[in-house]
Order: sequence, then structure tokens, then C-alpha cells
Amino acid sequence: GRYVQYRAAFTGSGFTTEPAFTDVTITYTVSIIPPADSVSCDRFNSTWYSTAVFTFTNDAGFGADIDRYYYAWDNTASYTFTLGESIWNSSTSQLQNSAPADGSWYFHYLPYSSTNTPGTAQDMGPFFYDGTEPSAAVLLLPDNNGFVSTSTTAFSWQPITDMSGVAYTLQLDYYTFFGTPLVNKTGLSSESYTLSGTAPEKLVGSTTYYWRIITTDGA
Repeated sequence: GRYVQYRAAFTGSGFTTEPAFTDVTITYTVSIIPPADSVSCDRFNSTWYSTAVFTFTNDAGFGADIDRYYYAWDNTASYTFTLGESIWNSSTSQLQNSAPADGSWYFHYLPYSSTNTPGTAQDMGPFFYDGTEPSAAVLLLPDNNGFVSTSTTAFSWQPITDMSGVAYTLQLDYYTFFGTPLVNKTGLSSESYTLSGTAPEKLVGSTTYYWRIITTDGA
């Protein structure tokens, strides 16, 4: 659109029917379309995190191009804006959203420019949050206070389920506090492990050993 600004100058008695126009100014008002992909997050997509706060930054800065955002934070991959959502503007340099529960979360935003022109709605995510520690593994074999007849015995335990995945660490030692374990096998994905038969993964006869499993989730 446009608007016309002018000033009329009258001569004579001031009742002339043909005023002289001066200082004519024509100003065009052009809609400003906000840029796309203007928001970034301090966390990666599709990566598990154990802390619930995700921080978002307006990389374009607030001004004529982006006056404000309407935004939503939920666990759906797509979103339809109603303009009744929360508003993010220059009063908040960075926006922090907290995941209220374990799972997948998405950030949706709709930018508006200073000419009240909407941009393209954007969906960011999924952002994965798992703040629940995995359960302790139940040890199966060898039995507690049991005896083994081979130096390359097998260890087994019950599987643990966790939404971000589970890795196991098998530790074997002479002492219950596992200060410097003889065997420290990390990153196991299955619920069993057999000693290799090469020191230190080789049991010595008439010796008492202690073993445990440490569970670690993907967050």
C-alpha cells in the first residue's frame, strides 16, 4: 500500500478554488516478511539429555524483520497456531523451555515482523529428555556365595528397559568396594559376558571374587 502526504499553499484572500500544492511526498509501505529458520537451540535434535532445560535463541535478533514470535512447546511433531499462544519478544533475549516429563519434545514458533506480517511457522525437534535413572540389574549367575569350576566363567543378569537405551558395565574384584576392579568391561549391550581367559579375565582357583553390574542409560 501507500499513502500521500502534501501541503497546500493558498494565495490572495485564502478563498481561491485552486490552491498551489507543495512538498508532495509519496511513501510506500511494504510488508516485511520474517526470515525462516531464525531460531537455534543449545541442544541437538534426536539426542538424549538428562537435564530438562532447553534454551532457544533468536539468531536474527528482534527488530523490523522479527518483532515477536508466537510459540508452543509440546510433544507433537506438528502444530497449528491460533495466535493465542505465548509470545516471545525483545524483552527476553533467550527463551528457556523445560521438559515436564521424559520423552520427545518439540518447539514450534511463528514469527511476525514489525508490519504485522507473519512468516513461516517452524517446527524444531524432537528433543529427547530422560531424567529417570535406569533400574539396578538383578544378578543371575554366578550365584551369590556360589562356586565356579572354570576360570572363564560366564556372568548373566536380568535385562533393564529404559527409553533412552541401556549399556552395562561388568566389574570383577577381590574387594566389595571395587576401588580398582580387576575387570572393568564397559559398554556391554547384552545381558551376559564370558571371561576371555586372558589375564586379568581369568579366575584363579581358591580365590574369592565379587562382581557387580552398573547400568547406564543413553541420557
